[in-house]
Amino acid sequence: MFCKCNTTIVYIKAIMISLYLCIMKKYLIVLTLLIFSCIITAQESSGFILNDDVKKEIIPFELASNLIVLKVKLNGVPLKMMLDTGSSKNLIFDFKNIDSLSLKKGEVMKLSGYGNDDLFEAYYSPSNTIVVSENLINSNADVLIMDNELFNLRSKLGVDVNGILGLDFFKNNYVEIDYEKGAIVVYHNMQDLPKRIQKRESYPINIIKGKPYVEALVKVSDRYLNVDLLIDTGNSEALWLSNIKLSQYAPEVKKIEDYLGYSMSGVVTGDRTKSNELIVFDKKFQRITTSIPHFNRESNFNFDQDVVKEGSIGGEVLRRLNIVFDYPSKLVYVSEKNNFNDGFYYNMAGIELIEGDKELFVYDNKTKNKESRSLVIVESSRIVNYVYLPKILIDYVRPNSPADQAGLKVGDVIDKVNGISREDLGINNIAYLFFKNPYSTIKLTIKRGDATLKFKIKLIPLIE
Repeated sequence: MFCKCNTTIVYIKAIMISLYLCIMKKYLIVLTLLIFSCIITAQESSGFILNDDVKKEIIPFELASNLIVLKVKLNGVPLKMMLDTGSSKNLIFDFKNIDSLSLKKGEVMKLSGYGNDDLFEAYYSPSNTIVVSENLINSNADVLIMDNELFNLRSKLGVDVNGILGLDFFKNNYVEIDYEKGAIVVYHNMQDLPKRIQKRESYPINIIKGKPYVEALVKVSDRYLNVDLLIDTGNSEALWLSNIKLSQYAPEVKKIEDYLGYSMSGVVTGDRTKSNELIVFDKKFQRITTSIPHFNRESNFNFDQDVVKEGSIGGEVLRRLNIVFDYPSKLVYVSEKNNFNDGFYYNMAGIELIEGDKELFVYDNKTKNKESRSLVIVESSRIVNYVYLPKILIDYVRPNSPADQAGLKVGDVIDKVNGISREDLGINNIAYLFFKNPYSTIKLTIKRGDATLKFKIKLIPLIE
């Protein structure tokens, strides 16, 4: 869709970003949001430039649900921003922990989200300065600012995320991402790459509107699809496919209709299944969890060509690879990590969680919950502490899921899980259990109004 405001044309393409809440390497929880990748026909940003006298720069990051969160400064103001190859622009969308933010003069625009005719305002600001480290700076950064409650990632992830770093981070440099070590290494020139990287196989990518795509094959049932996949660090799931109707293409494939995220018009659902095989970078991933959003149901799919025009691989695939992005040469250098053969998981319970308003909890010094310890406001003795923590609420229940059949409802507040009280658990601790140990049972104590209720959920995998 297009919106013209004061001679500036904005193209907004809705893309899904699945947010995994990761507690252990093997057990992942899915939460999903719909955000926007923006292409603005305006002055070209210079991108991040590594100082000439620096061969490489090591940048630590926080891995939140398979998403890369960096500490940066925008015009001197500290922020946390997610690194997203699926975004061609830099975005700011959460101001809750920002006292003030100075921006270069720009203009107000009217934008519309996917599937929603209502317009909302955004502010486009050119020529800002974003500092990732003292040696990696973008002094001519375009930024799009949107103040919208939809983009409150804190409530989903349990960590603050103020915005997104997009194409600018990659366009001038060689960028190595190590999910296991929680570090990015930015290299200035090809000759600065260590031999371990130069020895890897390189694979061509297409840079389309500032985003990296790779050709791949996906085996659904007994048929292979030729797929152009976005390599998307802003997507925590394994594989997304668009423009395919499983009911027509492979009706025999097991699938569930599941919660995939939010759009401006509400909850987005889709099919969740497992593809037999993904072949990309000359590597084979077996029984890979696959999401197919329903807003593509009206698309025309050519069964003769078997080509899916849109799709993406995200953090659940990328964390299994050693990968270096070389945008200037349109290449990636790839090798397998030790966790390459880890299984692919999904939410068997059918519950999505969200943080709510804070309430007062009491806990003793034996608690192991680091989240609680970091938020202690009063210590009344050496044994008992008081702390305000956000409530953890059920935000979505998948129809006919074990949670639905047990009687859980949206708005229920988690009080205990397997006998462990909320003050000893964070949202991540609770959520990852829904992906763990098929056929195991989870015991939940719920507050619903003034009532305290107990439930048992058996994790039954509907797709394996």
